[in-house]
Parts: sequence; structure tokens; C-alpha cells
Amino acid sequence: MVIGYYQVKLREKVAEQRQSRRESSRDFSRFDITVNGKSGENLNKRQTIHFVINECVRFGISPQELLKVTGEKRWIWVDKECLTKQEFESADIKNVRTYDHSRWFNADNELIRFDGKTYAFSNQHGKDTYELVRNIFKQYPGLQGEIRFASLG
Repeated sequence: MVIGYYQVKLREKVAEQRQSRRESSRDFSRFDITVNGKSGENLNKRQTIHFVINECVRFGISPQELLKVTGEKRWIWVDKECLTKQEFESADIKNVRTYDHSRWFNADNELIRFDGKTYAFSNQHGKDTYELVRNIFKQYPGLQGEIRFASLG
């Protein structure tokens, strides 16, 4: 019984240490973005990348072109146009082994429809958000894109 108590306490301590490390390394940077004169201010990483990807597609850049810049693993799609998350999730999703709905911009208003397909972009971005957006703007200068740190986290 005493050994079990110490094992539980040790597991709790290890879990607390792991959580502490995770929190201390989290990036809470915020950004100001401008794309083709449209601005977003003080956006977190997810809001930043979602804003930029949507503006790219609105500008006419296809997701198939964007995946060359962003990396193919950041995209999933289905070979039909879907209006809802439910419809998207019930289709044959391409480019993913195991689909975890919480890791994608896949709400009804976040799905990207382009050329008869429906795409979802990853919402999992670490500290590379700034560089990723800069690379997109470098690749597509017609976007007249600019990214600035609003605050560092």
C-alpha cells in the first residue's frame, strides 16, 4: 500500500514537470498582417495562418500551389466540394493516415473549396508561423503581404 502511494505521487510529480516544460516553451507571439490592403491586427498564430491562407486563395492561388510552399503535410482534401464539416468528414479524406478533427481548420466557414475539391489546412503551427508566412509572401509578391510581430510570447 505504501509503495502504491509513492508510485502515484511520483507519477503526479513527473506529470507536473512535463506540463511545466510544455507551458514554458509555448509560443504566444502575436502578429499584425497585411495582405492586398486587408489587415489583421494582434492575431495569434492560428488566426495569422488562417488569415494568410484564406487571402491567398481569395487572390486565386490554389491550395495545390500553396502546398508546395507550406509543405504537403499541412493540407488534407477530398475530391469533391463540401459545404459542411460533416460532409467533408464523411468523404474519403486524402493525405492523412489518421484524421483528428481538432488538428485542422475544418469548420463549415473554414473549409476551402477550389476547383471541385475541398481542402482543410492544419491549425498546428509551432514557432515557424512567422517564417512560413514570410516564405508565402516571398513566393507570391503580388499579395503585397507584410507580417510584423505585435508582441512576442
